[in-house]
Amino acid sequence: MIRRTAVLITGLLSVGQLVGCASAPQRGTGQQPAAGQATGQPYLSQGGKRYISGPYGNARDISAVIDTIEHRSTPQQVSVRGVNLTDVPAYSFISVYRYRFPRACGGQRFQLFKGDGIEILEYDDTRTGAAPVKIRDYVQGPGPFVGPGLWGPYDSTSNAPTILVSGTARQGGMGLMKGTYAIGWLTTLSTAQQVALGKDYQRAVRLAARCSG
Repeated sequence: MIRRTAVLITGLLSVGQLVGCASAPQRGTGQQPAAGQATGQPYLSQGGKRYISGPYGNARDISAVIDTIEHRSTPQQVSVRGVNLTDVPAYSFISVYRYRFPRACGGQRFQLFKGDGIEILEYDDTRTGAAPVKIRDYVQGPGPFVGPGLWGPYDSTSNAPTILVSGTARQGGMGLMKGTYAIGWLTTLSTAQQVALGKDYQRAVRLAARCSG
């Protein structure tokens, strides 16, 4: 279960002030920092999605891994309350798939959460210590800015809380809308932790994608 600390952040806050990574480049993609950095926004914008760094993990690899898990495992229906999902009705249920990939494709363990408008790929990172760190990549989620790859809204780990961050509407490309809007719950991992766990996840999905099809 991923523990979260709910801290409401009002107005426009710099993620640099929160986790020291407002100016983190888009590592792992070979791309230049997105427009959000240049305008002082606490996120990077890519394809209409929001990231505070990355994204780590190729969207095609992530999709292939999800398809493989769905076809090779049997889902269980569990309470949303039991898996602790943010901004999802606690009384609802969600399908959970569990699958360990063959050793030839990394041998890593993944969980897939699927429900109404929700799709989360969870990776058990066992290289960080004795206890695995669970990394959740919200591929689809409660907000419009969620997308595949770390570190976007709602992406989280079992070893760090998340905080709610908002953006300024005009600067965020929200047309004539005034005031602020919710970007979503963002990780409080340090820049170094984002890089390390992001690269682990990226490597894991790349290897697992070899077993797709």
